[in-house]
Amino acid sequence: MPFHFGHTHITAHTESGTHIAECTFKVTVNDKQRPKVDGRVYRCMDMDSSKVEPFGVCDGPKPVITKDADFPDTHHYTTDRLEHVSKACCQDAHGADFECSEGGEGWGFKYCLPI
Repeated sequence: MPFHFGHTHITAHTESGTHIAECTFKVTVNDKQRPKVDGRVYRCMDMDSSKVEPFGVCDGPKPVITKDADFPDTHHYTTDRLEHVSKACCQDAHGADFECSEGGEGWGFKYCLPI
């Protein structure tokens, strides 16, 4: 599952008849890539496009999150739910084409990669 940059806790809950199980774990995603001065590679050329932004999840489960008020300082967020997405990829703001591609074997989702 593709998690967002930052910190969150995930709780998995299941019920089967009279049996109930729950597990909670912490997820931390660090960004080891140096920031780019020009962020157009991460934005759609058409800012009003309903297509998926470059490197975004285009097919499969995608976490829907709420960033904490102090997210810029703490990088904490809450995962509200998973939603299934199935959308085409947009061109980036430079006009480069992207396609919905497998990230890796067994990942269970696809994301927009440069063609």
